[in-house]
Amino acid sequence: MSTDETIGQARRIAELEELNRLAYALGASLSVEETLGAIADSCLHLTEGERVAILLFGLSPEQEAQTLIRRSDRGEADIDHVVNVLAADLIIRKAEPFTTEDILRSIQLAQPSSTAQRLGPALIYPLTAGERPFGIINLVNSKGGRPFTQEAVRVIGLVARLASQYIQRARLHEALFEDTQRLKEALRDRAGAGSLLGKSPPMKAAREKIALAAGSSATVLLIGETGTGKELAARALHFSGERAEKPFIAVNCAAIPTELFESELFGHEKGAYTGAGSGTRGKFELANNGTLFLDEISSMPPMLQPKLLRVIEEQAFYRIGSEVQTRVNVRIIAATSIDLERAVAEGHFRRELYHRLSVIPIELPPLRAPRWRNIVSKTYHRVRIGPIDNLDELNVTRSRLRAANIDVLRIKLGE
Repeated sequence: MSTDETIGQARRIAELEELNRLAYALGASLSVEETLGAIADSCLHLTEGERVAILLFGLSPEQEAQTLIRRSDRGEADIDHVVNVLAADLIIRKAEPFTTEDILRSIQLAQPSSTAQRLGPALIYPLTAGERPFGIINLVNSKGGRPFTQEAVRVIGLVARLASQYIQRARLHEALFEDTQRLKEALRDRAGAGSLLGKSPPMKAAREKIALAAGSSATVLLIGETGTGKELAARALHFSGERAEKPFIAVNCAAIPTELFESELFGHEKGAYTGAGSGTRGKFELANNGTLFLDEISSMPPMLQPKLLRVIEEQAFYRIGSEVQTRVNVRIIAATSIDLERAVAEGHFRRELYHRLSVIPIELPPLRAPRWRNIVSKTYHRVRIGPIDNLDELNVTRSRLRAANIDVLRIKLGE
């Protein structure tokens, strides 16, 4: 084997090793910046070029093209964005890779900057998705420097074909991530304190307290008559806070039979009692790292109140029939429609538990004037009849808001 053949073979082996390294780096990254950085470094390494820039077109016609990465072996990433834009325009018109010994003359840049005046030979290669170009790789040497060969064009073509699919994947991933974040923010706005209707001073005060309490992990006691939206308020506290992406578990304490209460909250092991055919996680475990909403907390059996108090204090408990302690991280939000202070005074509710639950008490105003007028007008608006300023036009009076009517309004409002 001749010396030239040996050198050529060694160059091909180095080329394959670099392409393999690039493929591995691209496969491990979902970041556009990291993906383009790996591509730019490989382009310089494979061609022994001095500078490289990668420009990507906007994802929509309204978005402008951007030079997202620049690299230089001299520590000066001095390919101006305007040079890249004009080079991209040249590629679109020619519809093929392009080499030149003077990039400024080829792109016809009339008034180049002082940095652009140092540029000379260039290799411009399109990045394509199918037949459609979505960007360029622009390699540029210094003025009077070594021009790029057809061998360099071939090698950059390999890089461009390999890189295009990974760039598209990274851009799609970032676009989907941004969309997801916007949807999460929209969900927080919709489920937050603003979802509570009413313009009366008490309702405004309740919304302000909810907004303040959302950022805390302290227990909250929601106080209000039946139908005032206590679960809606609990959801607002959850979805406006740091636990918004974690579970929200709601439990109506008044609907659980006394004999099943402990198992419902704390779970049980297989064989813990007759009929326990398998182990079951309780609501505390299901709400781990999230929020547990205990509605009508006054209905909790007195015998279980000390255990709930201990769980709130220690964030740990035992399943029925288990000797292994289960640790959780749960925020407790409780709600009541009766006067718990009076229940404590009468001996029906444990005083220590009441104080632990009411670290942040929030009162929700009843469905009486003036809040009932806000509910009616906003309900008509939500069912797309349109906003109503004069309720007399609807022949709506307080006496007509019977319990059944209020239930219908609550369903419409999603309470």
